[in-house]
Amino acid sequence: MSTPSLPEDLRARILARAAATPAPTRTQTNLRLVALIVTAAVWLLFMALAHGRRSDWDAEPGWMLWVPLLNASLAAVVVTSLALARGRTLLGPRVTWLLAAVVVAPVLSGTVTVASVLGALGSSAWLPRAMELRTTVGCDVFSVILALPVLGLFLLSLRGRTLPAPGIVGAAGGVCAASWAHAVLTGICPWNDPLHIILGHAAPAIPLAVLGAWAVRALSRRANRVPLRG
Repeated sequence: MSTPSLPEDLRARILARAAATPAPTRTQTNLRLVALIVTAAVWLLFMALAHGRRSDWDAEPGWMLWVPLLNASLAAVVVTSLALARGRTLLGPRVTWLLAAVVVAPVLSGTVTVASVLGALGSSAWLPRAMELRTTVGCDVFSVILALPVLGLFLLSLRGRTLPAPGIVGAAGGVCAASWAHAVLTGICPWNDPLHIILGHAAPAIPLAVLGAWAVRALSRRANRVPLRG
């Protein structure tokens, strides 16, 4: 049985939409990745310099600061690279890799930071609960402020892509933005309380992942919607 052909006007609309947003080549994808990393780094470096480095930078052991900072920065670059990768099928990396990045990156960054703090300061790192709550909310808000422009750049970098799992790609984008923000907070926030680090520095990855998943799914549905009438 032969498959009925599409009406000519609908076929023309589909072709016109495909021509309007052509899929990026491998070179274009790599350039988008580099542009995203460089732009995100410049934006966050500007914010870090505007805020100033943490007040205890010279007082604490250097490894307690540099190990978490380098770990968070590496996690940000890895998650960004995975989320924007074309993969062998040109549709992106395997879903399992993206899911692993979404889960592992914030957990690993938070764990390394907490382990570094406790290894250097021991029980003296803990804050009174009232101060802990106040400082945590402030870092949550600042983390989102830092991350939203990075997430916006990530969404722009997906233009023209056909994504087999847009929700997961978007969640990875949210974690990517949160990882960049975590790196900045590691360098500017003087509070070493482990619970503060978990809730104020690592936990914002959760709402940002949800926001990223929603945004990419919404953009994907909009891009795939072809009007049936003129």
